[in-house]
Amino acid sequence: MGWIGWHTFRHSLSAWGKEALKLEETKELLRHSNVQTTSDVYGGLSLEAKRAAQGRLVKFVHRAGRDEQNSSANSD
Repeated sequence: MGWIGWHTFRHSLSAWGKEALKLEETKELLRHSNVQTTSDVYGGLSLEAKRAAQGRLVKFVHRAGRDEQNSSANSD
C-alpha cells in the first residue's frame, strides 16, 4: 500500500463533503479563503453524485413539460 499524506486526506475530505456537507461548510473545514478554491481545486462530482444530479434534472424537465402541457390545455 502506498503512502497516505495530508494532501490525500484533504481530497478525501472534499469528496466526502460533497456528499454530506454544503460547499461553504467544506470550504471552512479545508480552511480555504473562498469557495472558488474549494470548487475549482477539489471540484468534480463522484459518478454517483453526477447520476443523482442528472436524475433530478430529468425529473425537472419532465415536470416542466407536464406543467406547460397542462397550462396550454387549460387556456384552450
